[in-house]
Amino acid sequence: MIAAGDVLPPGRDGGAAVFRKLLDSKYPAGHGGEPDDIGSGIVYLVTDESKFVTDTELIIGGGYAAQRYYAAGICDREAGALLLL
Repeated sequence: MIAAGDVLPPGRDGGAAVFRKLLDSKYPAGHGGEPDDIGSGIVYLVTDESKFVTDTELIIGGGYAAQRYYAAGICDREAGALLLL
């Protein structure tokens, strides 16, 4: 299963710049998602690279879900890794 973060659809005009700025401010990665970000995860899951990946959820969300770990101090933001105790 893929859990995707907010993604700005391609070809949007008008309020897209405002929406993009809002997205970019929400994500530790520094930018909101783009359709290719989600597509890359899908490609990974359908190739042999993921042949042993089972029973999990692939979160493609620019670090948004991990913010609670950053706040609790159990994730190193610079390393982008959980600190296992």
